[in-house]
Amino acid sequence: MKKGNRSLYVALVVVVVGLGAGCVPNSGTLPVLVTGFTGGNPGTANDCFPAGAGWNAYYVTGFFWGPFSSEPANAPFPNANNKAHLTIDTLATENGTTLDTGVLIAREFYPDQKVCNDNAQPPFVENPNLSSATFSNLVGGRRYRVTIFYKTTTAGGVTTVKMNWAYH
Repeated sequence: MKKGNRSLYVALVVVVVGLGAGCVPNSGTLPVLVTGFTGGNPGTANDCFPAGAGWNAYYVTGFFWGPFSSEPANAPFPNANNKAHLTIDTLATENGTTLDTGVLIAREFYPDQKVCNDNAQPPFVENPNLSSATFSNLVGGRRYRVTIFYKTTTAGGVTTVKMNWAYH
């Protein structure tokens, strides 16, 4: 706009709230084809999901991170807001009505520092055999592995297992 010989410039600043370029979420979903699971069971005698109980397929994720970690820029599960708790679940209608899953979250190099869950509480209405586990008080600067187990006899036509993750 011009008023006389003086020019008036109006600057418009737009602030976008939400995820945009360069923003990193603290939660997400990882769909894993059942063909991406390894057959068998990597367990030990004190494992949460023993082969003898029918747990015969598993998938190990990339690393999850404790708060204030130096994760690489391309980390698939970054803890961008330095949250101290991590929840992993398979609670999704896409996982069908018969699939039986188990969730294991373990601190790297400390296999006894772990949480496991078979059959979430409260039960997931569409399928009470799905699981949810929370590892509370993640150690700063440390990495964690998640293993999703399932019993192949319970897949019932499911071709992809959906896993949800959230730092909080």
